[in-house]
Amino acid sequence: MNVTGFLVHTFCQGFVGMYRSTHHRVLPATYPDRSGHVVRIDRCDSRRAYLDSSSESLKADKRELLDREGVREDLFIVQGVIGITGTCAMGTNTFRSGDAAIYIDHDMYETDRAYTAFAVNHEIKHILSDDAIKRYVAVAVNDLARPAMWGVGCVRGMRAFPGRGVPGVVGSLLGTVASRFTCNRMVDAISRRQEVEADDFAIANATDEELRGGWRRFTSMKRVNADVVKGVRNLLVEDPVRPLGVWWESIRCSAEGEDVFTLIHPTFKDRIHKIENALAVRGVRIDEMAERPAVEKLRIYEVKGRRRIFVSEGISPRSHRAIMYDMLGTMIPDEDPADMSERT
Repeated sequence: MNVTGFLVHTFCQGFVGMYRSTHHRVLPATYPDRSGHVVRIDRCDSRRAYLDSSSESLKADKRELLDREGVREDLFIVQGVIGITGTCAMGTNTFRSGDAAIYIDHDMYETDRAYTAFAVNHEIKHILSDDAIKRYVAVAVNDLARPAMWGVGCVRGMRAFPGRGVPGVVGSLLGTVASRFTCNRMVDAISRRQEVEADDFAIANATDEELRGGWRRFTSMKRVNADVVKGVRNLLVEDPVRPLGVWWESIRCSAEGEDVFTLIHPTFKDRIHKIENALAVRGVRIDEMAERPAVEKLRIYEVKGRRRIFVSEGISPRSHRAIMYDMLGTMIPDEDPADMSERT
């Protein structure tokens, strides 16, 4: 009965995920512009359904690329508060029962327009390749395959630890851990391949300045991660009695700023190297000294964005989020009163 219920639940999860990826809707009257005014999106004509003039200009700049690649005409490019820093894509190109949209964080465009254009290229590839539904199919197959792999793992585990009682439990636990790890890595491998292909597409269709924007963004994010790890580890040296979330932040990234446990995206080092190689082929070299002010702007944007996300998730005194919020605040030079009062 439990196995049947698990399989039904798994199938529903996969079906709901695939349904959402093909029936995504851009909700009207939910996206505030930079002036705080809420703009209603006219669903009858999505070509003119932009949040503001900058989104309209961005889509016009990408018109040749969109037409050449056969991207659906009713693609939305929407700016607003999207719950992450940067951009994300929803919807598919082949299945058009729902909307396809690229969401841009409302501060990203003003911070670095060249990177925003580069990121839009990346998200266009996700929509063009129907990556959302492919990933949900992989997740569904993963969840359905897990019980079978769990069974095989249990049998092998119990053979390795024969007998009942504790040896049998140990064998079952080893089978469970092995099946979960293997299936999750399969999904991560598919997602990582999608990200690599989206990066390659973005680089191939980017201008020199857009490539520089991508270089600046990845460099700044790597720096922020490194600063966070250093700051958290210093906090733990001062007082080791911290919430588990703080300890997790201390090992989540390496001292160089690379994510240790997330296998979905390529490393920042690989992405930066790929952009530098693409520019070198074009005979362009990045002047790191000249790019430093723009990298710093993106660094501050990322730090403020992470603080905003902590606020949106809710902060309680002495919690992991409260500690991280305050620590990130020390990474913003000359923090203005508006930023300091955000938490309250």
